[in-house]
Amino acid sequence: MKPKLVRLSDIPDLFEREKVGDVYSLRTGKSKPIIVKLPLQLDADVAKVCGMMPDGFMGKDLSIISFTQKKDTNKPKEFGRILKKRFGINPRYYYVNGAVTATISSKTLCRFLYHCLDFYKCDEEARVPKWVFGSDTDIAKEYLR
Repeated sequence: MKPKLVRLSDIPDLFEREKVGDVYSLRTGKSKPIIVKLPLQLDADVAKVCGMMPDGFMGKDLSIISFTQKKDTNKPKEFGRILKKRFGINPRYYYVNGAVTATISSKTLCRFLYHCLDFYKCDEEARVPKWVFGSDTDIAKEYLR
């Protein structure tokens, strides 16, 4: 089965788009842009970040996303590494009482995750994104892990 892709035509008009070499710079309003290689392959890394969201948080105003973990302090670092690799935004890390939190304040990133990748906000019920259904088994396993 072919991996699912997000193409330029799948991105809503609320994003300003600018082609920069072989990648796109996407921006909403005056917020900082994200850098996305299109088409974006919805692979195991993207599924992993999406599967981490039950221990994470995306603000209802779509301006911040964070992930906290106390049991495995490498998970927040992995969360931040994947988002940096895919979208070019550096996370901030906070260490409190043995827990590690990776936080990214970016309206553009949050809106992209919400509108294009079907992530859910903190004021919505948790849901499995539509693109995970019918994906390869390894993608579904990464999401569930």
